[in-house]
Amino acid sequence: MGSGTTLFECETLNRKFIGCDINSEILRYVEQKMEKSPQKRFRINECDVSNDRLFNNAMKQSLSKLQIEKVQLIIAHPPYMDIVKFTPKPEDLSQIGDLTEFLCKFTQVMRNALTYLENKKYFGIVIGDVYKKSEVIPLAFRVLDSIKQNFKVKLKGIVVKNIEGNRGKLGGSNIWRYRALKSDYFIFKHEYILIFKKED
Repeated sequence: MGSGTTLFECETLNRKFIGCDINSEILRYVEQKMEKSPQKRFRINECDVSNDRLFNNAMKQSLSKLQIEKVQLIIAHPPYMDIVKFTPKPEDLSQIGDLTEFLCKFTQVMRNALTYLENKKYFGIVIGDVYKKSEVIPLAFRVLDSIKQNFKVKLKGIVVKNIEGNRGKLGGSNIWRYRALKSDYFIFKHEYILIFKKED
């Protein structure tokens, strides 16, 4: 769920929302932001979305409360492996530094999530690349390939999102420029939004 951007947009558009995140601090932040919301057409869950049992329990309760059977859109914004560790929890995706392990666990996350997406509906994955051991790892494209290999979906679009000047990145440009010059790599100023349609 992250910091709640999708939730805030759902409220503006009068859409129902179910959010899951493993980070209890960010959940408290979003809950405080939503305290005065008159709509209450949302559910927020602290949950390891890679854990079938925990995720299914959270989803079933949320769907029941919102009086719906399935969702019509999924937006996933996983961490870019262990570049930024969001929590110290070992089950947190941001604790995984190995590409194969990350892809395996994130594929499980999407397997759990897609169970609740209506057929012929869309999902998006917001993901960027990482730099490890003196080279770029095209994480976004490896995630794309994993999704195509494991699910019956159609890739409908790839949006390249410019994150230069992003509020979450403001004030950090000097440190990233320093790291780039020191380590001989290009500063990433983009991330990808991969758009898929569920076919089965």
